Amino acid sequence: MPTVTPARVTFSAKTRLYYGIQGTPDASLAHFGLLGQSATMNLDQTFRQKMDQFPEVEVASAIQAQSGSMEAVLREWKRDALLMGLGLHSTDITEEAAADTVVLASAGEAVTFDAAGVAVLAHPMKSGEALAVNSAAGGGGTASVAGTDYFVVERDKEGRTLLVRIGGGNIAAEATVYVAYTYNIPAYEEYPVGRIGQSRYWTLRLEEDFTNGGRMAIYIPRARIGLRGGLNLNAPEGADMPVTIQALFDTTADALMTIRNYEVAPA
Repeated sequence: MPTVTPARVTFSAKTRLYYGIQGTPDASLAHFGLLGQSATMNLDQTFRQKMDQFPEVEVASAIQAQSGSMEAVLREWKRDALLMGLGLHSTDITEEAAADTVVLASAGEAVTFDAAGVAVLAHPMKSGEALAVNSAAGGGGTASVAGTDYFVVERDKEGRTLLVRIGGGNIAAEATVYVAYTYNIPAYEEYPVGRIGQSRYWTLRLEEDFTNGGRMAIYIPRARIGLRGGLNLNAPEGADMPVTIQALFDTTADALMTIRNYEVAPA
């Protein structure tokens, strides 16, 4: 009887979505999150033909147009998901301000540097504010100096505030430090629904990991995203957003999309 090599049997492990305004370089696309449910990319082709008079014989044919669309679910009503689904720009959103929250040096927020020397604050720091880093809770340890021991990335591609360790400074590799800083989270954000505006186009990359170690990526240089149906309320899966992703032909890339298949050698 034939035997099956488990390493050659492939299951989907997860699919990640990366995004950016149309024209964003592939390497600069921001991580959006995981797709909430399975999704299918539908590809359609329209052909045109040249027929002889009689008897009718095809003498030439060509692809006239190609289109691609995918119905997907974005998890949670996050800011970027609402912007995409509702066709809004960030300038359309109004925020109701809330009071500042101060993490005092007498307590400090504990953060640990990873192997790459990066630590992430629990909340994005308030723009323009300073922070203090100490080796011990309560500020009783060794203070670190910005520009000598670490530097701050006020906002990364995912909107987080990062501390990056500088080699040779007084912060040891993979150390835990205590940070005092100020952050401000809006009381709420308001999104106007039904506003008529200019269409927004995106560059997307979907990466699917497989259980056998392989990976597949779909790169869409020009896409349009719109809400499909509506916002789910009281859904057992959570506050999901069903959307339609429409791939459009991009003249610069001379393609609708690019599919990359990363093979791995079977064990």
